[in-house]
Amino acid sequence: MSTDHQKYSTENQSDAIKQYAQARGIEIVKTYADAGKSGLKIEGRDALQQLIEDVKSGSGIGFDDLDSTSLSVEFIGEISDHEKSDFLSGALGLLLPIDWPEPFGLVMIEAMACGTPVVAFNRGSVPEIIDEGLTGFIVEDVISAAGVVNRLPQLDRTAIRKQFETRFTARRMALDYLAAYRSLTEAQAPRIKLVSSAE
Repeated sequence: MSTDHQKYSTENQSDAIKQYAQARGIEIVKTYADAGKSGLKIEGRDALQQLIEDVKSGSGIGFDDLDSTSLSVEFIGEISDHEKSDFLSGALGLLLPIDWPEPFGLVMIEAMACGTPVVAFNRGSVPEIIDEGLTGFIVEDVISAAGVVNRLPQLDRTAIRKQFETRFTARRMALDYLAAYRSLTEAQAPRIKLVSSAE
């Protein structure tokens, strides 16, 4: 078996998901629970079911010391595109705990389109997308993420939607592209001089 096959094989998917959950999801759920909060919903692929079961049972990696009776976690499962807007519209907020420099977070834009505030780590494009205190909160770690959850209801969902319309609709972005192209074509003097064949 080649190294590429081992690296990209779906056979390693369970281990990869487990490592991802340990590194990110478990830490977030545990921090949220330790702060005395409950009512967490996790939406995602069926492969994350084990994480949810570990959280609910209070057992598993990092959960032995949690009081499972005080933690309410609901696993939603994968949702379709047409269900996404209802799901995001009904959410208190979107937690985006990415720990890598995401070049553009489409899910943040989708949440804002629904008027849903976003809490995301200060990585990649997050500071360019989230307006701190208006469309959500930019945080450094899971402790600060758990700390801003109670501030989410204070954000104006209509203002979040309006910010989306101002900055991120397809029409807005198309107009911005056209303006950029115009400025490039108008700024340069033509390099070709047309002459008649009689000259």
